[in-house]
Order: sequence, then C-alpha cells, then structure tokens
Amino acid sequence: MKSTGRPKPKKISKHKKKGWKTIDSTALEDFLDERSFEERTGGTISDKSNSELFFIDKQVDLTTTDGEKPNRRNKKLRCFSILEPDPRIKAVNLGKSSKSQNIKRLHPDMKKRKIDKEEKLFEAELNKFHTRNLRQRKYRKNAPNLLVKDYDLWKDLSDTPKEGEDHILDVTITKPVKPPKNHYKKPSAVPAVTDPHPGMSYNPTYGDHQNLLGKALRVELKKKKDEEKIQKETVLKKIEVEEKVKNKEVKKDKDETSEEDEEMSDEDLMSTGLNPAVRREDKKSYKQKQHDWKVKIRARQKNALKSRRIRESEVYRIKTFNKEFKEKEQITKKRMKKKQRLEKREVFKTKRLGHAKFEDADIDLQLGKELSGSLRKLKPEGNIMSDRYKSYQKRNIIPAPAGIQKRKLAHVKFYEKRGHREISEQDAAKNKK
Repeated sequence: MKSTGRPKPKKISKHKKKGWKTIDSTALEDFLDERSFEERTGGTISDKSNSELFFIDKQVDLTTTDGEKPNRRNKKLRCFSILEPDPRIKAVNLGKSSKSQNIKRLHPDMKKRKIDKEEKLFEAELNKFHTRNLRQRKYRKNAPNLLVKDYDLWKDLSDTPKEGEDHILDVTITKPVKPPKNHYKKPSAVPAVTDPHPGMSYNPTYGDHQNLLGKALRVELKKKKDEEKIQKETVLKKIEVEEKVKNKEVKKDKDETSEEDEEMSDEDLMSTGLNPAVRREDKKSYKQKQHDWKVKIRARQKNALKSRRIRESEVYRIKTFNKEFKEKEQITKKRMKKKQRLEKREVFKTKRLGHAKFEDADIDLQLGKELSGSLRKLKPEGNIMSDRYKSYQKRNIIPAPAGIQKRKLAHVKFYEKRGHREISEQDAAKNKK
C-alpha cells in the first residue's frame, strides 16, 4: 500500500544556474513588498524613534467613574426584555385583503380605471395639502405682530381676568362664531346724522328760508294730488259697480232667451245627425297617396340643400360676424357700466323691508312771523326720538311700521224663520186694528 502523507520535497542541486528557477522565493518577495509599503507610508518602522510611534494619553475618561463598571450601565433591563422580538416566535400570517383580491379578479380595463381613480384622489389630496400650506404661509406673513401691545398706564388691575378663568376655553378649544358675509357691511350708505337745511336755523338768510318753504310746499301739493287721485278712483269705482249690476240684469235676460234657442237647436241636431256621411269618391287612392308622399320628400330635400348652401356661404361673412361681435361687446360694456352706476345709487336708497313703504318725516319749519332771531325766544320744533326712529328706517335697519289694518269680520247671513214671520205679521195686524 502506498502512503497518503505529505509529499517529500525534491532534492535539487543549487550550485548550478539551472536549478535557480526551482528555488522558493515567496519569503523574499514578501519582505520586499513590506519594505516598499513602509517606504510609501512614511519610512521604515525600524528607523523611527519611540516618540514617533507611541504617545501618552493624559485626558480623563468622563464616561466611567471609580467603582462603577462600564458594561453594567449599557446593559438592558430584564423587565423590558418581553418587548423585544423573539426569533423563536413565527410572524402571524394575516392573509391577503379582500380588496386586493377583488382588484385582481377585475377585468384589466376596469382595474386600470380603478387605479387611475385612486391616483386622481391622491393627487387631489396632495393639491389640497399644498394649497392649505400656501394659505398658512400667506397668513403668517400678513399676520399682525401680537407681541407688540398697547400698555395702558391708568388701567385698573382689578378688572383684569384672573388665572384659570379661561381654563375651559383652553381645554375645549371652542371656535368663535362665524358671522355672515354682510355682518360688517352697513345696509345703507346714508349717514346716521345728516346736516339740517340752512333754512332751519333760528336766524336764517332770506334765500335759505324761502327755499325751505318751497320744499315744504311741494311736499304738501304732492299729498293733495294723491288725495284727489284716490277720491277720483273711488267715484269711478262706484260708477263701475252700478254698470256691473245693470249688465248682470241684461245678461240674465239674454241667457233665458239663449237657453230656449239651444233647446230648439238640440232637437234639430238629433234629427239631422252629428257628422255628415262620407262619400266614396272623396277618398284618396293609393296612387294619389304615393304622389303626395314623393312631393313631401322632394320639398324636404330642397329645404336641406338650401340650408346647406346658406351655411357654406357664411364662410364669406366672417368680417360681418366680427363686426357684430364687437358691437355686442360694446353693448355689454355699456350695460355693465350702467349696472355699476345703478348699484352705487341703490346704496343710498331706502328698501322696502316690511308691508308698508317708507315715508319721510314732515319738514320742521317756522314761518316768517314765528322767527324770533334769538335763542331765548326760539320755539322748539320736532322730536329727537321720532327723528332717530325715522333715521333707522331710512338706513334699512328696521322696517317702516304698517298702519293699523282693519280686521275682516265674518260675513254672517241672517234669515227669518217662517214661524217667527207669521207671529210678527199677526202682531202687526193687531196693532193696526
């Protein structure tokens, strides 16, 4: 049996040049590589001194203290070991969601639509988030500096709220009530207190006083005119009522005569018949019907061709169309300007808030004889309360009060019984005797 041990090295003669190639030169190559590496990295280690190779550590390690082991500090507590994952316990298999399985079963087109829908929803949410962030940034830029506050030197400290009073508001975070859009907008641009007419002064000029008197006269004339109009209308209504009564009586007589005529005509119809008899000669043949049908189709085709030609010829009317569009734009601009002007005027007008219409208060004035020329002899006119009340009505804050309306009473029909009537007649006869 052959031995399976380490092979013996070959015996080669080294004194001849031929045997040099078989010499093992690995140790020499390693030495040369190490020497070249040391030269590259700062010189040979054997040539360097101890101060260059070693240094003395003089700093104190603050992490560890005397009598305390460093490993014990970093050691984990055993009570928290239950929270760490155990490699021996296998993960729970939750299974696939029904939603994902349903998507897989869907048709590819339906699946694509569903995915696109989800992507769109995600994009919409992202856009909403970005817009919200932008809004917040703008608000932060334009927000007033809350740190700068006015300090009142003479403020009474007893009025200041104590600590803990707003505790409920801080905890519950109650939002302030959102007012409506027109909450801070005034209902009318009319000033609360208007300047009085210069003719109302205790010592006015002749022109101002005459102007005020003329204004009051115009108001009174208008009232008188309205009263005359109402009287005229009431008289006309009375005449109309009388005419209606007469017309009703005439109509009754006519209706009676017309009923008699209708009875006679009904008898004639019953004898003659409702519809006349249809003749065979008047009926259309198949040939006539076909001819009429063809004529209708030709007319329809002719109208279609005509409308098509008109549509094609409209290409050459582009200039006229442009002209018409410009004219329409100018008209719309004019209307918009007019609308803006009317809106500006409507701000100063009083609206009808209730049933009644607003009426201006009577002008407070004094005649030429009543003017004194001094404040001592001045006679007071008007009332502050009524003036403020009318001002509120004029500024669309409260509605104008409706007049006292008459209550409509039920129209009861009275009639006398026959037995009562006979007794009353007998009593009347006795009294005559």
